[in-house]
Amino acid sequence: MVFKNYLSGNSKIFFESISHNVCIRPLPKVLVFAIYIVDVTARIVKLSLNTFITKNFKINLRSNLTEAVMEVSVENITKHYGLQKAVDSVSFKVNTGEIVGFLGPNGAGKTTTMKIITCYMPPNEGTVKVGGVSVLENPEEVKKHIGYLPESNPLYKDMTVIDYLHFVAEIQSVPKEKIRERIIEMVQVCGLKNEKYKKINELLKGYQQRVGLAQAMIHNPEVLILDEPTSGLDPNQIVEIRELIKRI
Repeated sequence: MVFKNYLSGNSKIFFESISHNVCIRPLPKVLVFAIYIVDVTARIVKLSLNTFITKNFKINLRSNLTEAVMEVSVENITKHYGLQKAVDSVSFKVNTGEIVGFLGPNGAGKTTTMKIITCYMPPNEGTVKVGGVSVLENPEEVKKHIGYLPESNPLYKDMTVIDYLHFVAEIQSVPKEKIRERIIEMVQVCGLKNEKYKKINELLKGYQQRVGLAQAMIHNPEVLILDEPTSGLDPNQIVEIRELIKRI
């Protein structure tokens, strides 16, 4: 593995894979931490992008997370599927306000790592903490502060956009009196104003991805984890989703 750090410039961030090269335009005051998996000829191969975003921490009286820091800390995690080692002693840290691109070829363990961080599965070895709280010891507390868009967008496509976001808000324990406000905000932020009364199965895939982003943010999480949010989109839709992520 080759680890590279890029510290900010004055322009926005873009991740592009062009003939085995990665072009990264930096974001103001944001550290971009990219993991490159290289073959024996030192060429970067089959890169795919996943993103971690940590937002500013807000005080929450029901939380036992520390006020000062909302960081994701991964230390020596390993995950086996039978005899197959999917993740092998991976360690990294993402601090408040950072945007991190997690890159590697298919089968490198990116999605498995994200599932461990988001409490979907435990590691066989190692520790993961979000805001100082262990995903093994207190997963329910960690989940309150994470928004997750998996690679397979978790949509109920027979529901309208509005109904689906209301459903997710209830699952995420958004206070009843604030659900309408959060839905209005997500519709505006994610550009769903003209689609909000449509059934999700009537939407183009780019708009379905927007709904996926909206469900990940409906409970105003401090940490946002996106697993290949532009996968399967056409070039125009990719640009739209990238612009949306930059606005977030």
